[in-house]
Amino acid sequence: MAQNSFKSQNSAFETINKITDKNKVEFILDKTLRGHSAGVQNIRFSPDGKWIASASLDRTIIIWDVKTGILRHRLRSHSASVYEVTFNKKGNLLASASEDGTVCLWDSRYGKLLGTYKNKPLSLTNGLILRSVSFVVFSPNNKYLYFGGDNGYIMRVRIDIPNQIPMQVFSINSEKDLLSNTITGGTIASTGKELIFSVDHYVYAISLQNHQLVRRFHYSKSDINDIVIGANKNQITGWGFDGTLITWDYFSAKKLDVFQVSPKDNYSAASYSKNGEYVATGANGTVAKIWDAQTKENIAVLSEHKKVVRVCRFSPIENKVATASYDGRVYIWKEKTEEDKAEEEKQKQQKILANTTKIEQQQNKNQLKEQILISTNQKSDVVNGACDTVFIDRIVEKVVEKPIYIEAKAGGKNNNGLKTNLTELAKEQNSNPIIKEKIVYIRDTVYIRDTVYQKVYVKVDSKEIIKNNTEKENTTNALTASTKKEIIQNPLEEIESNENKEEVGNNDKVNQEESEFDKQFVVGKTLNLQNIQFEQGTSKLLSKAYEDLEKLLSMLKKHPKMKISLGGHTDNVGLHTVNLRLSGERVRTVQNYLVANGISRTRIQTRAYGGKYPIASNRAEETRKLNRRVEVTILSK
Repeated sequence: MAQNSFKSQNSAFETINKITDKNKVEFILDKTLRGHSAGVQNIRFSPDGKWIASASLDRTIIIWDVKTGILRHRLRSHSASVYEVTFNKKGNLLASASEDGTVCLWDSRYGKLLGTYKNKPLSLTNGLILRSVSFVVFSPNNKYLYFGGDNGYIMRVRIDIPNQIPMQVFSINSEKDLLSNTITGGTIASTGKELIFSVDHYVYAISLQNHQLVRRFHYSKSDINDIVIGANKNQITGWGFDGTLITWDYFSAKKLDVFQVSPKDNYSAASYSKNGEYVATGANGTVAKIWDAQTKENIAVLSEHKKVVRVCRFSPIENKVATASYDGRVYIWKEKTEEDKAEEEKQKQQKILANTTKIEQQQNKNQLKEQILISTNQKSDVVNGACDTVFIDRIVEKVVEKPIYIEAKAGGKNNNGLKTNLTELAKEQNSNPIIKEKIVYIRDTVYIRDTVYQKVYVKVDSKEIIKNNTEKENTTNALTASTKKEIIQNPLEEIESNENKEEVGNNDKVNQEESEFDKQFVVGKTLNLQNIQFEQGTSKLLSKAYEDLEKLLSMLKKHPKMKISLGGHTDNVGLHTVNLRLSGERVRTVQNYLVANGISRTRIQTRAYGGKYPIASNRAEETRKLNRRVEVTILSK
């Protein structure tokens, strides 16, 4: 409605409400709720603040978990746009009102439809039939629903008795002339004894006992769109179509205050924070605004939406505010704390370090090569390694057992470099070979950046074995066939196999395995690299995943024009929405591993499927873990 007016009036209006450093309060985006296919018309928090319901022009209602942002229920029953949703005091019931002239009652815990109630139609002399419902509220005792709309009637239905038919209890129309006045909003007064609702230039209050008019409030300059309880229980506040908030004393009906919050000819509603300190408003283009309720100063602007912000609502239990927009999204914002400021500063440092990662990547690789070259002629009894690499976020070194292969030089004289299997040496010394994997945490997502070989303990007699083997090679310039079988290619050399073909040629078995592996990479084929699996409920790779990751990395480097698609999958444990998000995190873990090792991100597409396509039974963990995987599809080669 009136979206063009925003463009012409917004710029002038912004100059009136500048935010100064003195009164500025920071609100940060906490959750983004996506699920509607059309604009969101209204939102309401549950009384305990744990849930939020959204009503949309796409004819659906969604109930969300405020803490996690997870979609709990999608409710479908209305045949037209849904204008209003509201919880009862316990939060176990939800009512919705629609343009189709119906009110629906739902069990909010299970998403079950409990009843549908039709509004009384009003036929005008021009042939129009009015039945749209714009507001609905629960009575304080939870026995009744009150609702009204463009027919000008207040209807009541008893909900604790099945199949009740709504009855008209009040009308602002003259039945003789059938003059319609649209009811635009309503709520229960703070006394719990009256229903108050807005219509035309007025706000009416009627008794819930006899449905007689108790008092009336008037604003002469424009129609009133909605009505809410004010900053304290003795006040009520209406939204004027002239872009103002009008506040009255509820008991004397005296007008207390009027102040401008948006351009003219737009509709929304006010919402006060728990303690009445702040008031939030929409209908100001693509932004929502938060005001100091006492000084009327604009203290915050929430500006993430892409289309007009229809409405804002404060949580009833904390300083969180939700905004709903015609872009189909609901955002939940929270007031920034000192912890949030520290986290924001930390993320800034992460971005700075991330920008330097590409430049330092080659340097880090060279340093890694130097660390692998361990000299055996040192005077001490240990061979020490070191790491001096810059990472994006906090680093954890995880010790895992894997075979280790190093290049050893005897007395610094042999430049050929004898490759020695230290796994066998370690077994002789009753010790386990170790490597330390560099694990980088970026926003709680785990990525393996590179592997550093270090601190391999070798006793003196083992050094002598290496030295004797080296001298033997210098003398005879040959090794026995059995010794050659024990020599396995250095991991770094395997990565650079295209650059060092003369060294790879020493191992025919490896070449044969790589050629068989190459044959699988056919355009259009989807490969299930079985070892790329994850721990349950996380995007953390199992230790056996790196073997296939290195093979995939090698293939991408061998074929610089190859493009692939990574498909992320989970098992069926948990909610589908959670699994869908988790599969996306897993596929990004693999993508980031490849990118961190020199593969362009433009060559890697990602897809997340959740638990939709299992390849094994989900009944037992032994088979269920096979479904936690990433598949590779070859797009071009």
